[in-house]
Amino acid sequence: GPIPPAISEAENLKEFSLDGNFLTGEIPRELGNLHELETLMLNDNKLGGEVPQELSQLKRLTKLHLEGNDEITGEISEDICRLVNEEALVDFTTDCDEVVCSCCTQKCV
Repeated sequence: GPIPPAISEAENLKEFSLDGNFLTGEIPRELGNLHELETLMLNDNKLGGEVPQELSQLKRLTKLHLEGNDEITGEISEDICRLVNEEALVDFTTDCDEVVCSCCTQKCV
């Protein structure tokens, strides 16, 4: 099933690890409201759509794994790449065959 947008109500959540859970649907934009989040592991699911630009609001995020979701497409926001380039987001991986971004050449799987 999908990731419930209501997860954004867990305001003090620091780690959100749902890798390998056969999740479907899109990554909820509401995850951008989890301002304390440091780790977001959504790899190896069946998620699709574009990566929400709202994830760039997660200024404490140091680890973001999106690889293994063949349905994620589109362009990674320049704001997310800015976090990578400023070395705030030090562990970012995605499948570069499906997405386009300026920072993906460094972080491909």
